[in-house]
Amino acid sequence: DLIDDIVKHYNPVDRIAVEQWFVVIYAGMIAEENKAFATTDRRAFTAYGASYDLGMISVGASHAVGDVNNTNGAKNTSSLASVRMPVNKSLALHAVYAVSTDRAQISDGQGRGYTVAATNALSKRTTLYAAYTAVDNEANARMFMQGQAAPPSSAGLDTATTFLGISHTF
Repeated sequence: DLIDDIVKHYNPVDRIAVEQWFVVIYAGMIAEENKAFATTDRRAFTAYGASYDLGMISVGASHAVGDVNNTNGAKNTSSLASVRMPVNKSLALHAVYAVSTDRAQISDGQGRGYTVAATNALSKRTTLYAAYTAVDNEANARMFMQGQAAPPSSAGLDTATTFLGISHTF
């Protein structure tokens, strides 16, 4: 998938946070649209993001706005904050918090999610990782985060996923 193709070029230790950024922005823009009111196939999308390495921690934030393109002029929004804290040369802890709002819905169109993770670099190209992701969706929201197979099958479902694995760059 496109996100995997992009993030494979990042340092394995930072990959989880970068994947979360892309997926939350993407999920916010494809949030369940009210297609009955669509007036055209054209979509406008604007995203802003920044990160900074403070030494002991790295912090990041992003915000995206997308045109739902319906008759009420609604805009979908997604915001994300992330923190990465190295524990030693190989171990790092990560946290991500995200909010996505589907403004095409009359009400209850917001999803909130978070990820907590640990990565341990075994070598320059091999990393162990463990992560837990949870998403809390309001009645009309279908937010999901990176690693979760797909949006929930119906609006309002909450999701939780645990990831354990090893990543090796060839």
